[in-house]
Amino acid sequence: MQSSYTMPGNTSELGNSEDPTKLIYNPYSGTDITASLDVVLLEASYLFEF
Repeated sequence: MQSSYTMPGNTSELGNSEDPTKLIYNPYSGTDITASLDVVLLEASYLFEF
């Protein structure tokens, strides 16, 4: 499973806003943010009847 996200600068209220009153909540003020997630799921089972 793969997921990716791109957030251009000043598009998220709490992610990269340039509002100076939200400095604590958005440390990446005005910058572009990209994120990606790769998930690999491996499952194994063993059945033993007694």
